Amino acid sequence: MARRRGEQVEVYVTIGSLKDGFKTTKSVHNSYKSELGQTTYNGSAGVFFGANSPKPPRATKEFASGTIGSYCSTDKISSLKSNGWTVSRQARIRGVKTALCFLGSSLNGSNESLLRFQSVTFPLS
Repeated sequence: MARRRGEQVEVYVTIGSLKDGFKTTKSVHNSYKSELGQTTYNGSAGVFFGANSPKPPRATKEFASGTIGSYCSTDKISSLKSNGWTVSRQARIRGVKTALCFLGSSLNGSNESLLRFQSVTFPLS
């Protein structure tokens, strides 16, 4: 059975220089966006949605009305911790750190293609 989470809004947080997009409830976003470092997505370039890696850190805090938790920007971790938030799942890159990239080009304007693969290593920051 699906959960009732309320009205959803697309937002993103920063992980270093990356922008990781996701959906969150509008009420949580409007109440805690400045604390969590969340920015409302409005078609900004460079935001990725649905990636398995890297995962942003998750901040959680207990209030009298219940527990609030959501992803946060990496530059907000120290201020969140000093304000009583628990930050877990530090930003991390999972999986393969090297990938093969396809570089293709056509030969003499024909439909035949020259295939070339190049190994690319992603820096960990």
